[in-house]
Amino acid sequence: MDDEIKPLTGLPELDFWSQLPAEVEQAINEAKEELKRGEGIPHSEVMEEIKSRFTP
Repeated sequence: MDDEIKPLTGLPELDFWSQLPAEVEQAINEAKEELKRGEGIPHSEVMEEIKSRFTP
């Protein structure tokens, strides 16, 4: 798919992953593993929590 998009946009493909600090890469990988284990919090619950904190 990237090969299909790249010619249309004319933009070079960026490999941001290789530019991340090791700590950030590790944190992302840990978060992905937590999600695989079902330890994530659904977006709707997070939004409700935020709304309850910041709306009167």
